Amino acid sequence: MTGWPQLDSVVAGLLADDTVLEVGTGHGALLGELLSLLGDGGGWRLVTIDVSSHAVAAAAARLRPTPAAVRRRVTVKQADVLDFAATPANNGDFAVVVASALLSAVPLTRAWSLDDVLASLATLVRPGGTLLLEDYLPLAPSMSAGASESDQTDEFCAARAARELWRWYKAVAELDGAPHYDEVPPAWVRARLLERGFHTVEVSTDDRQGPRGLDDLRLLDAERLVRPESVDQALWFALDRYRRDRLRLLAAGGGLVQWSGWYRICATR
Repeated sequence: MTGWPQLDSVVAGLLADDTVLEVGTGHGALLGELLSLLGDGGGWRLVTIDVSSHAVAAAAARLRPTPAAVRRRVTVKQADVLDFAATPANNGDFAVVVASALLSAVPLTRAWSLDDVLASLATLVRPGGTLLLEDYLPLAPSMSAGASESDQTDEFCAARAARELWRWYKAVAELDGAPHYDEVPPAWVRARLLERGFHTVEVSTDDRQGPRGLDDLRLLDAERLVRPESVDQALWFALDRYRRDRLRLLAAGGGLVQWSGWYRICATR
């Protein structure tokens, strides 16, 4: 998580009685940003929720060394967004609802409908309030429509191989029973939010993830070379050969391109 200008701008206009809700505490990158903004003199309150007890415990530990003036304005709860939104006291209670990589992570937690998640987020934002989302852009197709053999330069093949290798990582995770991130197109999210009563929904893209070199790739790849127990030897051999072919194409093209960019949505109720 790096700077989010829209978040800074929205939070700067909050009053002392306003509350910000973070949905999906996760590894705490966005929470750190929010705590920093709160520590800069904001009088608003912050609630952060996550379905994972580990994420909640990590957030509570992160709060302990913060100044008391900040700590007393922060609440950490273990809750999923559907149950939290179903509590009448929370309906329309938040001036700002913010989430980072929430929609793409839904398959990692529960078999929710994304429509249900967006409906819950809409329920939580008060009239005139703001919903801020950031998430991964879907991976581009492996082959551009109409691409000819002459278009397939080393660079083109490397970009395609990077996308295919990321799909490989996701497939292995699925085979091991660990659903991976599932990127959601921003146009689809925008359309659903308009249906849910948001008056303006602005979408911007963010290419914060620059190209990564081949050494970075090898470090990333080394974490995924252990065969999951649930995958038999013969299947793993075939999967690993495919992975090595993708790496070869990446090396021929000069290294790794970024997996995916990000998009950000600012919606006003």
